[in-house]
Amino acid sequence: MKDPTKWFTLTVSGGTGGGSYLAGAVLPIVANAAPSGKVFDKWTTTGSGTFADAASADTTFTMPAANATVTANFKDAPVVTYAVTVNGGTGSGNYAAGAAVAITAGAAPAGKVFDKWTTADGVTFGDANNASTTFTMPGKAVTVTATFKDPPPAASLDLSHVGWDPPADLSELTVSVTSNVSWTASSNATWLTVSPASGTNNGTLTVKAAANTGTTARSGMITVMGGGITCTVVVTQAGATPPPPIKTIFSTRYESNFFNWFMFIVLFGFIWMWFI
Repeated sequence: MKDPTKWFTLTVSGGTGGGSYLAGAVLPIVANAAPSGKVFDKWTTTGSGTFADAASADTTFTMPAANATVTANFKDAPVVTYAVTVNGGTGSGNYAAGAAVAITAGAAPAGKVFDKWTTADGVTFGDANNASTTFTMPGKAVTVTATFKDPPPAASLDLSHVGWDPPADLSELTVSVTSNVSWTASSNATWLTVSPASGTNNGTLTVKAAANTGTTARSGMITVMGGGITCTVVVTQAGATPPPPIKTIFSTRYESNFFNWFMFIVLFGFIWMWFI
């Protein structure tokens, strides 16, 4: 039969190994599995007694001559980080897997402009064509590189014609577009059309002027825009030729006949009076 005065209770919080033991007993204690995101830290006790290794999750405890409670303590698990090396920009450092890594390209060398980000480590950039972008850190070291290229040529846009003076009849003009940018074409008059309405780089426009049935000349404009450049073709279409004034023709003939008859009567009367 146990002598209750010689047996003492060991309570193990956060682990196993508790029970009733004699003073001086060396007892194995083991910490439970750490909660998610935690790791074992150390053993602590509220009474006397000693640990063989308080920093070990699996250790022994020497029982004191009194009841005792030992506790397994846990702490946040250390974050594992991986190196990011940024060539030609900023953002290098150590990051945990899943972290959003911000990177920015440095100043472009003389005569160059930023092109894109590249890597051989399989990461996906938020926008590889943007000098400032992000990527999600994988569970390994990563190297990314900002690349640079020659700047694009300055925008250019030119037309083969700046003006056109079509006759009153239905007329058509072909205009050559010399360009290295995308452009649009439009007309400011319903009787004046242009096609196509848009294009990229060099191209050809067909401009048509409907027949002008009026006798007054009219004006319109074709506008081509692209790359911040605006070119125009000013169109002035002649008016239709008016028909000859019929009334004037008859009036002239009448006046001429009247004069002839008048002269005949005057001459006849003069001769008549001469012989009388």
